[in-house]
Amino acid sequence: MPRIVKVAVAGSGLAGLTAAWLLTRPMKTEDVNFEVHLFEKADSLGMDAASMSLTDSQSSDKWRIDVPMRTFQGGERARNLLLTWPPCIDRRLLLGYYPQLISMYKSIGVKIRQADFSYSFSLFTSSTPTSKRKITTTFIYNGSSGRAGFGRPSSLTTQPKGSVLSGFPFQLWSWTVFVLMTMETLLCFLMSAFYAAPFLRSADLEEKSFGQWAEEVTPKSLLARWIGLDIAWKSYVRDVMIPMWSGMCTATVDDILNYPAVEFLDFIWLTIGTRHYVLANGVRDVVTELSKELKNIHVSAPITSISLDPKTPHLASVTYVKPSGEQETLHDFDHVIFATEAKTAASILTGWASKLPQSPASQTKPFKHNMLQQAEALSKFRYRTAVVVNHTDDTLLPDDPRDHRELNLIYYHGHELGDSEKHPERDSSVCVSSSYAMVTHALPRPKGYPAHLSTVYQSTNLYIPPKKGSILSVARMERAVPTVEARKALQGFCQEKDRRWWECPAVARTKLGPLQGAGRLSGAKNPGIWICGSYAFPGIPFLEGCVVSAKNVVVQGILECEGVELKEEPWVA
Repeated sequence: MPRIVKVAVAGSGLAGLTAAWLLTRPMKTEDVNFEVHLFEKADSLGMDAASMSLTDSQSSDKWRIDVPMRTFQGGERARNLLLTWPPCIDRRLLLGYYPQLISMYKSIGVKIRQADFSYSFSLFTSSTPTSKRKITTTFIYNGSSGRAGFGRPSSLTTQPKGSVLSGFPFQLWSWTVFVLMTMETLLCFLMSAFYAAPFLRSADLEEKSFGQWAEEVTPKSLLARWIGLDIAWKSYVRDVMIPMWSGMCTATVDDILNYPAVEFLDFIWLTIGTRHYVLANGVRDVVTELSKELKNIHVSAPITSISLDPKTPHLASVTYVKPSGEQETLHDFDHVIFATEAKTAASILTGWASKLPQSPASQTKPFKHNMLQQAEALSKFRYRTAVVVNHTDDTLLPDDPRDHRELNLIYYHGHELGDSEKHPERDSSVCVSSSYAMVTHALPRPKGYPAHLSTVYQSTNLYIPPKKGSILSVARMERAVPTVEARKALQGFCQEKDRRWWECPAVARTKLGPLQGAGRLSGAKNPGIWICGSYAFPGIPFLEGCVVSAKNVVVQGILECEGVELKEEPWVA
């Protein structure tokens, strides 16, 4: 009879689903069968748990809206689902920031579509006793990796009242200012791209935060100051880069300034000339494909504790809460994969370690030490709660409709807004600190969606209260916010294996760090404890990190410990 290896996977986001799916792939030998148990605290699998469906009262059709929006970028070949590559070309050069993600999507057969988003960047001015609030667009990017060019904000096309310029002189002034602003922005982007080149980076870049790097590269020569390049660069960082990163990473301005600079520079370098993509049929397709062969899925089942099995101490027992509210314990797990937030994994590991014997002579002392090391490293990762609201309130967009784009970023300079924008007709319960950049996505209507129904918007981290009655759904989720310190702690879970001179750390080949497995890779007789997730990856905590870390944990970790190999490579990137 084949040997049964039981694996518990905590968390059903993309990392957990990918790890569980990999363990169901055919192996080269039939001597081992993996029995995978997937635990999810929500009432549906995590990647799709916060999504919502809109139903038209006049038909049975449903519009499934992903929450949050999940987009990724890839090279031109990704548009054709990576059909062919000349063998002499390094595939990763063509796949941008998401080579593993795109290749995995291809391997499971989900469809992607091009979505070259346009952007508007707007400044929010709070209301005063004598004036209304304003959302004034300062910069418009028309998408397609710059191919569609830039747009003139309405503030440059609308003649102010009482202006001495009118007609042709005003238009000449407007176009002149716009051209100068565009040239200034392009120059600053080229500066960032130059510094992002892996072969031109300083040796100590890994030690620097984004704020330190941005200040260090500010042009300081006499000529640069004479032509105002230093001011232009600071404005570009403040009004374009920080809002963009804040919106993408759902982090505050201070978080962005403390982000590891290398992670943003990797993203800049790897996405030059690439296009945006989304899943054609939403994340539900991914969840369906990755979970269809799983036999033991436990939803509405938060794990309360893990301990050594009393009958077989080299295995683990998992205690969780059933939907009925009763606790149940499953035994004999050879491995436990944490695909949860770092702080959740740290809490469970600390609780587990506290139950182990305190005696110095105890056989479990090395295992306890390894778990505490894992928990300490995980505690270095900080989190922010992102609030995602689906609604129909168009007053959260720029004041002038001509400035509306698919993605509308609104930033605020000044002290915390506090209660200044509260109004009886608006719902401030969904608002967060104004130190975030607020992003509103005008969701494209699906084919056949009735034209008379309101446009649906998805806003992330609102600090401007939406109108009451306009809210369709609210979701709160945790998002990892890396720091230079956390990046160092990451070495315990994921390390760079090798990298060519032109490659960025984010696409380097990686290997498991010494903390993975809690000693199992060294031959210890204890349950294997493995960590994966968006943060367990040398890059921004995006979907790519989920896929890379899950594959490493399964292939380099669990399969290595059990002496088996996959029958074929699950995907090639």
